[in-house]
Amino acid sequence: MSMDISREQRFVYLCSIFPMPKKYLKKAQEIFKSGLDLDEAVRIAYVHQVYSLFAKNLKDHFPEAGENEAVKTMYVAANRNRFDSMKQTGELVRLYRVFTDRGVRTVPLKGVLLSKMLYDDPTFRYATDIDLLIRREDFDRAREILAEQGYTSNKEYVSTAKQMEVYESKFHDYDFESKDGTKLELHWRVADIKAAEILTCDNADSTVSFFGQELPTYTPEEWLIYLAYHGVHHGYMWMKWLTDFDTLARHASVDRKAAMELAAEMGLDWALRASYAMAYLVSGGDENAVSVSRLTEEMAGVLTKSNGQKDDVFIAYRSFLDTELERRGLLTDKEKTRRIDPSEKDFETFHFSDRFFFLYYVVRGPYKLYRVLKGKIFPDK
Repeated sequence: MSMDISREQRFVYLCSIFPMPKKYLKKAQEIFKSGLDLDEAVRIAYVHQVYSLFAKNLKDHFPEAGENEAVKTMYVAANRNRFDSMKQTGELVRLYRVFTDRGVRTVPLKGVLLSKMLYDDPTFRYATDIDLLIRREDFDRAREILAEQGYTSNKEYVSTAKQMEVYESKFHDYDFESKDGTKLELHWRVADIKAAEILTCDNADSTVSFFGQELPTYTPEEWLIYLAYHGVHHGYMWMKWLTDFDTLARHASVDRKAAMELAAEMGLDWALRASYAMAYLVSGGDENAVSVSRLTEEMAGVLTKSNGQKDDVFIAYRSFLDTELERRGLLTDKEKTRRIDPSEKDFETFHFSDRFFFLYYVVRGPYKLYRVLKGKIFPDK
């Protein structure tokens, strides 16, 4: 395949791995010396949510880039992100203790915890929200606790049992926000299909020390497989997911052979291989030296062409991924139909009207039958 990646995209990727491997630094220096559009590089760093890591490596290895106005502005944004991350760090520890005291099993995911584990600094990843994994049966109690702590739900239109049933058939988290703007997501699963349910609330058997608090977490190998599948699920639409995977894959704590064996047991070794290939190609590795699957080619198109958006390129990729998952026998019958469920936007627009759902499912059945029959009778149309 021919990797259609710009010089600026590759430079941003190389400078978003921390600490930078020597060969990455050498490649980045070659690109920088031969000239690149720094304004465009900064734009890409924002779009792909790696600007904090990018800013760190620019300061350390390319100090002359700081003369560029866009870079100066990015440095300010990176400092602001550090502040937001530290605020999330304190809130994560506080909420974990509150949930634990109330008897709710809670496992922190991604965010500042992953940043601390990967980069030994909770402020290097872009701070979006706090992610907490809980058991589904604890959700009502967890929601009450969050309300007591000043959080309000961003899914207030999900109120009846029927609405929750339909919502949870497609989505696996609920959004909350505190009075000071801290965003939080409560997850009861971490993957869209059961076969990829790598991290669960009950199998977090490892612990990590996080600013004076021991937090439950997973083995490095389990994290690596999860990051690989999560990236594949999204087609590595945002570069930050690939930099996380690349960084962890290089970490001394990871046994890559054991990770591949575990992934093979779960039927997810293909996702791990595709992620390895993606990191190798995006960093500028020899295209002839790695086995490139159709999956890797499709993901490369999403990363380089979608501009971080769920556009037609991304939509086409997700359709391809569905067929790939089904081909590998990883989808249940219920999961095969998840794409024809209403989108979250539909749910919010109609405020989960029970009448709407009744009509939706009554009309959908005959209409699907009509389309199937018509397709058989008129296959050319």
